[in-house]
Amino acid sequence: MSKKIFCLDTGALIEPWNKHYSPALCPQYWEIIDDLAKKGSVFCTMEVKRELEKEDDGLFEWVKQRDYLFREVRDELKENMLKIMASHSQLVDAKK
Repeated sequence: MSKKIFCLDTGALIEPWNKHYSPALCPQYWEIIDDLAKKGSVFCTMEVKRELEKEDDGLFEWVKQRDYLFREVRDELKENMLKIMASHSQLVDAKK
């Protein structure tokens, strides 16, 4: 069986940080994300990092120290993402 790897979007970091699992309230959540990223089980695209950089807040400070959390998207994956988006346009709200 192959190892499962999960790609986290911006919301998987912003929502918990700001609403449910702030580091002060639940540091274990962030330790788990950190450990999974070190093991290569979760990652975010560089686009997520660019989105987080716009706010330059505590969350961005946290991710800035974790380069291993981020990966560039390979061309093959980009092509597949474009195909999915073309056939499922409701997945993303372009206004956001």
